[in-house]
Amino acid sequence: SEAGTMISDGSIPQAEGVDLTGVKGFATIDGVSLVNVEGTGMVGVPGTASAIFATMRDAGVNVIMISQASSEHSICFAVKAADSVRAVDALRARFQEAIAAGRISCVAALDDCCVLAAVGSAMASRRGVAATMFAALAQANINVRAIAQGCSEYNITALIDARESVRALRAAAKLRDEYHLDIRLEARGEPLDEERFAAHLSDNFIPNVVALDCTAAEGPSERYLEWMRRGIHIITPNKKMNSGSLERYRALKRHQRSSFIHYLYEGTVGAGLPVIATLQHLVQSGDRVQRIEGIFSGTLSYIFNTFGTDDRPFSEVVKEAKAAGYTEPDPRDDLAGTDVARKVTILGREAGLPLELDDVAVESLVPAPLRSLPTAADFLARLPEHDAEMDAALQAARAAGECLRFVGVVDVAGREGRVELRRYPTSHPFAQLSGSDNIIAFTTQRYAAQPMIIRGPGAGAEVTAGGVFSDLLRLAAYLGAPSQASMPVRLAFRGAPLNLAPKAAPHRPRAVRARRVAPRAEATQVGSTYANALIEAAQAENSLEDVHSDVDALAGLLRENKDIAEFLSNPTIRVEAKKELLKRVGGEVGFKDYTLNFLNLILDRNRMDSLDDIVEAFETEYCKLTDTQLATVRSAVKLEQEQQFLIAKKLQELTGSKNIKLKPVVDESLIGGFIVEYGSSQMDHSVRGQLDQITSGMKSAAEKL
Repeated sequence: SEAGTMISDGSIPQAEGVDLTGVKGFATIDGVSLVNVEGTGMVGVPGTASAIFATMRDAGVNVIMISQASSEHSICFAVKAADSVRAVDALRARFQEAIAAGRISCVAALDDCCVLAAVGSAMASRRGVAATMFAALAQANINVRAIAQGCSEYNITALIDARESVRALRAAAKLRDEYHLDIRLEARGEPLDEERFAAHLSDNFIPNVVALDCTAAEGPSERYLEWMRRGIHIITPNKKMNSGSLERYRALKRHQRSSFIHYLYEGTVGAGLPVIATLQHLVQSGDRVQRIEGIFSGTLSYIFNTFGTDDRPFSEVVKEAKAAGYTEPDPRDDLAGTDVARKVTILGREAGLPLELDDVAVESLVPAPLRSLPTAADFLARLPEHDAEMDAALQAARAAGECLRFVGVVDVAGREGRVELRRYPTSHPFAQLSGSDNIIAFTTQRYAAQPMIIRGPGAGAEVTAGGVFSDLLRLAAYLGAPSQASMPVRLAFRGAPLNLAPKAAPHRPRAVRARRVAPRAEATQVGSTYANALIEAAQAENSLEDVHSDVDALAGLLRENKDIAEFLSNPTIRVEAKKELLKRVGGEVGFKDYTLNFLNLILDRNRMDSLDDIVEAFETEYCKLTDTQLATVRSAVKLEQEQQFLIAKKLQELTGSKNIKLKPVVDESLIGGFIVEYGSSQMDHSVRGQLDQITSGMKSAAEKL
């Protein structure tokens, strides 16, 4: 009978006696050095490789693996560590003339390496073997120094750091069972040594390790970044990291965006409610968040859902909530509003605001005389003394057909966060709560008329555990993919990724100085988003000053040439035509390539109408980063450089700023002299100002007569 059809997962028919099972195992060779020979004089020169390996033969050095790029600019190969010095000395002697002439720029050895090999049969005939192997190494944070694969298809070889050899073996084992999820739980009761705990996880050589921090302590959160750098994923409902130091928080988020290590924290707001995920999806999909408002405390939700339903005073409702287990052991911890402020800070940062916890204005419900009492019992005993204050607020709300609710507010447009006791109509969704439920309303560009509402239990062991486990399942789905924290829009910016995820600008605390007032109204959220992305990319390339010069030139160009500004913002003109104009103008002005790339991105995303806001936001954040005070100098005639220098020096003394940036403006109406405007302060040394003072004084004197 005729032979049937062989069905297999390979693309090449299986011949009789040929095993196409792919990878059979893995092996390592320790004690290896990588020798690199590099230079432009090697490109296209026949016999270079022959000379290199003939030298190795004559020196008695065995070559373990060879790797050469198609550019022929370098050849690297592995030798036993004991032979590395002899190999380098022999090559330098052999190519002494070429090195002196600059044709070969480098002959060096990298020690403490290890060769990792995947061994099998017909691996080149099976799709994805190399991809899976190197993806597994990347997930395990293992850097590959060199790669080689022979045409025999019997092995794929990679050279890595020696200290990562065992971990690499474990990671590469994913080739054998790549579709199986191995979750290992280990429970042991002992005092926590955070350093030893991290070492235990990172040195166990399990490809995917996650730490679940279900504490409310500060200590573990301070180590998240260190743990992530060791390749440990983090899942936590602990609010301390996301509401703590903004600088530390942003450092962690930057690492998350640039690595395969994930940081998930759905449980920090709303326990198991999908609050964080919903906000991230809104932002990443391009919606513009305007306001987030919610009842974030299950304790205070219960108290104000109960207070007023009968004749019991406020103090009795608080005591009942404590007895039912809704409050902390000391109810002041809930009534002070600090926990709600942390949640407001977390959501504000997710929405793009540079909030510190101290920036959130909190209306505490703990009467001032009771805040310093030593015990919770003392507090509860004296709380009835202040029932009249809360009863008056309740009666005022009732008279207006309203109810009391303790809420947290993220005002994105106003760039602030607040925690306060507010009144709502009885028809409002916040008035319809019962028990200890949370409710959160998202007002966005899409959900402006009818905010998006999330409601449900926002506290408790079971729902919090559900939120943590949800993050664990999400992590399992993410493994192998770049971190989901970043926006899908990324642009190559001189080798650095340009991330357009809305986020806060770096915060640099500064001392309050006399007459120093916040700058004028902040730019729009879109302007801040793009400006912060440009600043972050410029910092990554140490090009902040170059980019600032380009942005400064662009602002001047748009200010002085309205035709160009109108052309770029005209929706009827093709994007290609606008890009061509930018290229021509940029060439004349001297824009850097990366600045033009950024402007082209703005055109592609139809954000040219926000260019003024982007420029303004960039200038504001640049000044914060560089401790620069902006000042406008209006003078009757153009000031000389020496005069400008003296004004800038005086401003440094007044403001304490490291740098002063003057914007000179000629205003002939001043008659003579000048006016300096910085922040909301002004120094008027103009003739017109003096005349105005004289006139005002004469009017005052006349009125007294």
